[in-house]
Amino acid sequence: LIYYVIVQIVRRKKFKADPERLTSFIWMQRDGKSLIGRWMKVFGRKYEIFMFGILQLIFTFVVMLPIQLLHHSYVLHTGFVLSILLLSAWNGSSFYFEVFSKRYQAQLKEYEQEWQVVSEALKTSKRSGESPYVGPPK
Repeated sequence: LIYYVIVQIVRRKKFKADPERLTSFIWMQRDGKSLIGRWMKVFGRKYEIFMFGILQLIFTFVVMLPIQLLHHSYVLHTGFVLSILLLSAWNGSSFYFEVFSKRYQAQLKEYEQEWQVVSEALKTSKRSGESPYVGPPK
């Protein structure tokens, strides 16, 4: 309810004026492929904000269901926290590997292009009989 009041009533003009400023509602509204984005449009454009609110409410209750179980069980709580830690480490390392491997591949391509230029210069200088060595300036 607070989200609705702030985003759809109080700051509505500000969000509509700046297309770069995204709210979760606008994000879901634009994403027609996601399940929530499609469910929001079930009753038409007029009821999208209402459906978003209902879906958000359902999501909130579903996420809150295991809280009592995790609160009362040390083993489940510890397992849950460890799984979050492991998933975070996995996501971080995957991101690190993907980003830096792409940078490394780009760097290798640059070196390959430089090597081609140098090897072409060497071939040309061998054919002409010139020394490929360029000494210090005189």
